[in-house]
Amino acid sequence: MWGNFINTTLKFSPIKLYDALHVRPKPVINLVSDTIIDTLAGDNRNGLVDAGETIQLWFKVRNTWGQSDSIYFGLRLGEFEDTTTAQVLKGTAFVGSISSYATRSNERNPFVIHINPKIVNNRDIVLEGLLWYKGSPDTVKQKIVLTANHG
Repeated sequence: MWGNFINTTLKFSPIKLYDALHVRPKPVINLVSDTIIDTLAGDNRNGLVDAGETIQLWFKVRNTWGQSDSIYFGLRLGEFEDTTTAQVLKGTAFVGSISSYATRSNERNPFVIHINPKIVNNRDIVLEGLLWYKGSPDTVKQKIVLTANHG
């Protein structure tokens, strides 16, 4: 048993000290929270998604590593969602730049979604949130579910 162990040669990768000391951090962005506002004309201002309302929606975004420039957020109906349940009237928002370990929201540039007035009570509306920044190799996707009331 020990004979086989002694005869094997171990190969180590050289440590690239310069690369380890001079890391170029890349942004890591994620959605942290959401806020629903129903204060537009014709809404009942109860903070819930109701049938027939046009709501505003904004998100808080966190960057957990490198500086990020020009962050955008998109919103669309989920892949298998019925297109008659809701209509995304404004589906793209510019969030701006976020420094390392900071948060920012699209509160000044909210999404606008109209809920069908004939939607059934407690109907889940599945949306897909898309988050990206200028020059990003990939898009962060997150499932968002709104429950519509029709009481």
